[in-house]
Amino acid sequence: MLIPYLTDNYILGQNQGNLSGVQTTQMYHYFNSDDNVSMNYPSTWSVNETAITPEDRVNLIAEFVSPFETYNDTYIEYVQINRDDGIFYEADLNEYLAEAINT
Repeated sequence: MLIPYLTDNYILGQNQGNLSGVQTTQMYHYFNSDDNVSMNYPSTWSVNETAITPEDRVNLIAEFVSPFETYNDTYIEYVQINRDDGIFYEADLNEYLAEAINT
């Protein structure tokens, strides 16, 4: 099961604001052949495919991280694509959903 995360209710878009107005940002294409996952993301974002704890049940496939928007910006937005290897997970679907939402 793939679990996409989008933080802070931001939606990926193709426009970045600047002082002179709206500037179009090029989109890059990400593809992971092992998990057959693909996604477009803004060229200003970085990609991380390194799982911090690879032995976890839920494994990171890719994380897309936005740059800081201003000098005072203290929070970065990000999107994660994860794979849950819980083949022998004992919870029912509602418990699983509640765990995913809480995570």
